[in-house]
Amino acid sequence: QTRAVRSGLSNALTGNRITGVYNTGAGNNGLIDALKTTGKDGSVFCVVHELTKHTRAGLLAGYIDVAIDQRPEVELNRALALFRSIMDGLPLPSTPEIIPAIYLRDNMPDATS
Repeated sequence: QTRAVRSGLSNALTGNRITGVYNTGAGNNGLIDALKTTGKDGSVFCVVHELTKHTRAGLLAGYIDVAIDQRPEVELNRALALFRSIMDGLPLPSTPEIIPAIYLRDNMPDATS
């Protein structure tokens, strides 16, 4: 999937005046690679989802401008707790709203967080 994103985006970046990319799914590695290989780093505003090792590096290097972290590990833990309650015939646990964090180069948590 990364290869397909990289190839398609590289073609689009080379042939068009793209000023922004909003990646809502997988493929952030391919996005960063496409920006590197086309020399479009810094000239295309990029928003991605989830703060991972790769998106963190992309933010620090200037390839990505914003990472919206929806805390997938919290979502997964909540889903498992719901399934466990259903399987055990227990009342469903409360599920408070997950508030996404918006990260820029200036406000990233430590890499160990």
